Amino acid sequence: MGKLSDGQYPPVAGIPPQSLAIGSSADTAWADIGTNNGRLKFTLYVGAITSTGTVDCALYQATSSAGAGAKTVSGKSLAQITVSNGIAVIEVGAADLDINNGFHFVRAKVIDGTAAALVAVVVEGLPSATPPGVVSPVVQVV
Repeated sequence: MGKLSDGQYPPVAGIPPQSLAIGSSADTAWADIGTNNGRLKFTLYVGAITSTGTVDCALYQATSSAGAGAKTVSGKSLAQITVSNGIAVIEVGAADLDINNGFHFVRAKVIDGTAAALVAVVVEGLPSATPPGVVSPVVQVV
């Protein structure tokens, strides 16, 4: 029997665990929805956050892996997360993007609002094939 990490939805990008200062942000790498069977899942982990702290997370779409023409993905954002040790999930499909105008790259932007917070993001896809030159962010599987 194989490992769960060998499964159907491997990580394709992410933000490693880190402390965000007030007003700062962190972005995942751009993930190509086209090489992930038209679906991606962004899981946000919020660690310790003060009682007055807030964390926002939004998905952006672009026409290239360099972020050309970046704009928000309508309806795909989380606002004012205030709970310590919480998990939030945003799923996005090709139908959510402006595919007709060439938008098929997606990334998450996490923004810290009013107090320092610990955050991490894991982006999972359903690869249709491993694109050449793509390196997995997974460094070890035990």
